[in-house]
Amino acid sequence: MYLLNEISFADDPVIVSIRKGGVEREKSVKKMIADYHGYIHKLHIQTNVSQNILRDIYIDTIIVIIAKIEDGSFKGESKLSTYLYRIFYFKTIDFIRKTSVNKIDYRDDVPDSQDFSKDIAKAVEVDEDIGRMIRLLDNMCPPCRQIIMDWAYWGFSAEEIAKRIGEDDPVKFSKIKYGCIEKLKKLWNKQAENV
Repeated sequence: MYLLNEISFADDPVIVSIRKGGVEREKSVKKMIADYHGYIHKLHIQTNVSQNILRDIYIDTIIVIIAKIEDGSFKGESKLSTYLYRIFYFKTIDFIRKTSVNKIDYRDDVPDSQDFSKDIAKAVEVDEDIGRMIRLLDNMCPPCRQIIMDWAYWGFSAEEIAKRIGEDDPVKFSKIKYGCIEKLKKLWNKQAENV
């Protein structure tokens, strides 16, 4: 029989109840299923495996954990949550390996793509516009260059850009961003007049 002092974590009541059996065992198993159910969502985000499949793997994991608690394999040297997550994680990885090994997707059709080489004038125009934009950004002050690149090229949100440049006041940041965009417009128009 297992002594209570063999188990060193807060999981004591759950483990003891499972080992005793009966109604308390059933309550503890239900509690364990509910307490760690969030791992399904976590692994869904990490692995993109469907939640239905992960639910099945999760229940299989619970069954394994109960068996390990009952036969004494789980000694309580780590938290029950850590132990459960490790087994659940590796069962999920095994599932991914089994379902994706040596799968090759053969296609006879080639997807259509736009070919700019047929329209050389358009390709040259696009290259010239990109070159002009790069030259304009190079002539702007570093904060404006960073704001415009973060916003227009990298796609950061206004809050993220404000944090990146160290501006806490949203109104002040909005004015700075607007000023930078206006500078860029003026430089663009001025350059277009000189072309």
